[in-house]
This record gives sequence, structure tokens and C-alpha cells, in this order.
Amino acid sequence: MNFLSRSQYITAIDFGSDTIKVVVGEHSPQTNNLIIRAVGRASSSTCISNGLILDIESARQCLLKALKNAGINISSNKNLFQNTIVGFEHPECMTTIEESSKEFKFPTLITENHIAELKKNVHSTIQSKYKNEQFYTHTYIYEWFCDGVQVYTPLTMIVKKITLRAYFCLIRELLTNNCRSCIANIPPEDIRKNIMFVYTPIVLAYSTASAVETGSGVLIIDIGKDNTSLVITQNKKIKLLETLPYGISKIASMLTLAFKTDPEESKNLVSSYGVSQEILRKIELVCNGDKSDISTYDFDKILNLIPSQTNPVLLQNNRTIFRSEIEYIVTIGLFEIFHKIYYKHLNTHLNLFHDVILTGGGALTPNLVPLVETIFDMPGRVRVGNPINIPDIPPNTNTSLYAPVLGLLKYYYSENIQSQRKKRHLLFLKNYFPAFIQNLLSFLF
Repeated sequence: MNFLSRSQYITAIDFGSDTIKVVVGEHSPQTNNLIIRAVGRASSSTCISNGLILDIESARQCLLKALKNAGINISSNKNLFQNTIVGFEHPECMTTIEESSKEFKFPTLITENHIAELKKNVHSTIQSKYKNEQFYTHTYIYEWFCDGVQVYTPLTMIVKKITLRAYFCLIRELLTNNCRSCIANIPPEDIRKNIMFVYTPIVLAYSTASAVETGSGVLIIDIGKDNTSLVITQNKKIKLLETLPYGISKIASMLTLAFKTDPEESKNLVSSYGVSQEILRKIELVCNGDKSDISTYDFDKILNLIPSQTNPVLLQNNRTIFRSEIEYIVTIGLFEIFHKIYYKHLNTHLNLFHDVILTGGGALTPNLVPLVETIFDMPGRVRVGNPINIPDIPPNTNTSLYAPVLGLLKYYYSENIQSQRKKRHLLFLKNYFPAFIQNLLSFLF
């Protein structure tokens, strides 16, 4: 696929522990929409683990394969990387909030210099706090307050106090440097320096949640191979952001241990058989006490409540097992994971969300939605997060598997378009309002 050099494209790359996914989008001036131009992916299970690139050269080859699978000819399309965003999902990615305020003796007209000063202050604070640790910092939200009232922009307002609240994401440079090395020699050097790195959970709502959901409160659970991330968005603000060190690979490992299967075969067994609704219904019968305490569940009793010698499955090692044995391990394993998520990680945030969206490759596990509905006691309010509000999306891309990388794409696109609009708005305010306000101040004071 060849792209015109005069066009401005956005390339989003998701370095997942199971697959590397690449999506290329273009803004259409005719429709004022983001158009998906290319999509590709390649297996990365041998070179990325727990969100960390372990073998840079192998990861580079996986990325090249993903680009090739997308139909992209690197040698003739290096301009594709002029706008590049890369997502990470790792338990050591952190978020933090910093504030900076400035008070005035008299009501004062806020200028660009005041705004720049406060931004410099919060960034200096972050650098000072983490000067002994190597972090890549990304600011994903700026909130402005004038005399205690939140505003869109304080520019040209007359106030006695201005406050900036900045939300930072901190990504260890070990992750970003490995990524830069992986991408080396693919795009030109000057372009590689301008890559935007983002903590992927921040962008999940961009591709999966509606405006109503992000307003009233939605929990997005991104289930990957090694990690599971939790994001709560309410009133269009992120209220919770956390990555937990367990995912589908934990369930696959249980199958490997039980049946001596190959890890790849175990992963396929999880995605093929998934959760048994019959076993799920039986779980309620074996709880001997407080549901919030996983130790009160006598899971061994379930084996006596379900038929076992039916639907034989022949494994690659020539061992024959039964479907119920697979479903038992998968169902109980996922039940334990989501039980921990609900009662340990969400117990103080339950009033912040009304709906749950499942994304990532793990969300495709059969009957995972009923399991989450049961544990969270939210019937009819849990769904798989297929991408939304993306026109003409290719059919094979319209799944939760691509939700994170499409979120990266929409985030970059949204931030870029929004920043352009802000610049035009601020330029208008700067050119037309200050003279009038200065005259008014002179008259009043």
C-alpha cells in the first residue's frame, strides 16, 4: 500500500505481550472524519512479556511483520511515522497529579505568560520528585481553576487566583528506550525522536465508550495475556487507573500444569472453550459464607455436580480429556481473578461506575460477560468493548482485540485536532480581547 507523501497520517502501535498491532489512520478533509487506512498484527509472545520487550531484534521483526501484514511498504512510506503514538501496559507505569497556583493582590488579566509559568512549575515539580528515577512523563489532562471555579481556559480572564492541576503518566524509560531501539532503522531518526508514548489504559474510553457512559461512569477492564488494566471514567475524567500483573496466561498456565499441554495450545483451549455457564451457576451453590471471601467457596464440590465423561478432547500430546475438565479450570481461574478485581481493587470505587466494558484479547473468551455480571452483580450492564464511532472500520478490526490500538489512534487524533482548535481559539482571544479588557481595567481601577 502506497501513501501520498503530502498526506498526514497517524500510526498507532500497541506492543502487546501476545501480539503487536499497528493501525494507520488519516484525517479526511471531505468528511472531517478519521479513516482507517491499514491494519496489521503479528505474534509477539516470544519477545514481549508482561509488557516488556525482552528481545529487541525479535520484536523489531514482529513489528515489521505486522506492518507487512497491514500491506505497508516501509521503504516507500517512511512518512507514515511522522505522527506516531506507542502504547504501553505495564504494572510499573504510574500516574500522579501535581498542582501549581498563583495569587494576585488585585484582579489580574491572565496572559499566556501566566499559563506558561504554571505549566513550567508543575513540570519542574515532577522532575524534582523523580530526579533519581528514569521516567518518561506524559501529561494527559490539564485542568484550570480561576478563583476556585473550573474553566476551559483561563486566558483573558480577570481573577485573583489561578490554579493548574496536571495529571501525569510516568513510564519507565527502560520501556520507552527498548521501544525506540525496536523501531530503530524503520522510520528516520528525526521522526523516532518525536514518538508519543502513552499508558494505554488512558485511551481505552476513546475507542469503546459512549459519551453517556463516560459521563455517568464506566469501568473498562482490558484483559491481556499477562496484565489486566482497570480504568474508571466518570464525568469524562479518569477516576481510577491501575494495571494488575495477571491475565489470560495465568489460566493457560493452569491448563498446562494440569494436562501437560504446550503453552500455545493451552492459550487456544482458553479461547476455544472459555467459561461454562453451567459451572458458573453451580459456584453459587458451593459458597459456605461471605461471598467477598474467596476461601468460603468449596470449588471441589463442583466436580460432583456436573457431568464429566462427555465431549472428549484429544490434545496434541495424544492425551484425551473431557470438555468439562477444561471449562472447570478456566471458569474457576477467571472467577478467582475477577473476584479479586471486584473485592480487592474496586471495593472503594463501586459508586463511580454504572456499566462495565471488557476489552483486549481476553474479552473474547466465551461467556466471560456472564461471569463478570455474576461477580459484580450487574446483570445486563457488562458488554464486550468493540470499537465504536470509527467510520468504515474493517470488519476484522471491529473487535475488542483492536480496541486498545484504536484508542491510541483516536487519542492522538483527538488531541491533535483539539490542540489546533485551542490554538485558533486562543489566538482569537489574544488578538481581540486584551485591549478591550485592559481599557476596562483602567476605567474600573
